[in-house]
Amino acid sequence: MASSIQQVVVDGLVLLKIMKHARSVPQEARGPLLGMVPKDGSHLEVSNCFPFAQDEGDDQITDEQFQVTMMRNLREVNVDHLQVGWYQASNLGSFLTEEFIATQVDYQMQTPEAVALIYDAIRTAQGTLCLKAYRLRDKFLAIWQEEDGDLTLDRLSKDNFAFEDILEELPLVLHTSHLSKALLEDLRSGLRQNESFDHLDLSTHVYLEKNVRLMMDCVDKLANETQKYQVYQRNLARQHQQRQQYLEKKKEENQVRQQQGLPPLPDEDLSALFKPLAPFSCLDTLLVASQISRYCKQVSQFTSQSFGRLYLAQALQAHEQ
Repeated sequence: MASSIQQVVVDGLVLLKIMKHARSVPQEARGPLLGMVPKDGSHLEVSNCFPFAQDEGDDQITDEQFQVTMMRNLREVNVDHLQVGWYQASNLGSFLTEEFIATQVDYQMQTPEAVALIYDAIRTAQGTLCLKAYRLRDKFLAIWQEEDGDLTLDRLSKDNFAFEDILEELPLVLHTSHLSKALLEDLRSGLRQNESFDHLDLSTHVYLEKNVRLMMDCVDKLANETQKYQVYQRNLARQHQQRQQYLEKKKEENQVRQQQGLPPLPDEDLSALFKPLAPFSCLDTLLVASQISRYCKQVSQFTSQSFGRLYLAQALQAHEQ
């Protein structure tokens, strides 16, 4: 199941399709990626993509049927039809959910080199293209397979597992043909050059406010997960106490029966009397902690850029004076 790919090469056409899809349906922009893995296995090439099937009433078809039909048609016109992952649009990097993990697990089980491309339209609107490639780490996949998706605290402690061990980000390279570059250069030379100072906008409250609000929501979710685990621990301790009390009571009754010359009570199946509690899954806690870490990194990166613009504006103002 291990993969040796070191980077992801994305064709410019794929990026344009993802951006167009994200503008049309911002909350539901998802679809499979098509491409190939070279023989050396050093990188993954993504050359095409298409959106998942949309709900259209009674004529709706399943995603699997739609994908099979699309890949069959692409194969007939000699286009790369091998699935190498999927893409998803998200806002401010809020994509880490159980659904995302389960989908990526399915893709990597079928194709070990499969990746997930995450496109952030809000950060792209700030002036910096935000397209990242992620895949699940082999350590996480091994635990997921062995525990069937139930990540208990005992297993995580045994393997010294942390939320940083869930995903790995792969370097991403955008590739365009030489003809496309020549066309863009020709179009740029014919356009009127207008000065734009949008990237020097000093207002940061909107972007930072959204990040902080999302971070606060994640902190609340983390507090709820902590409370759930505390309730689970109390229920586990209560059941253990009841089990011990039952055994002590039965032991005393057997001693009395022995003094009376009676046979001891028959052994009973304690697992039937005290049904074991379902193990507490720590997956939600790990995902929320990882999401909080991503929000903190985004705020740190954005504030660094904002300080740069502020120092530049201060220098320009001092020069004018």
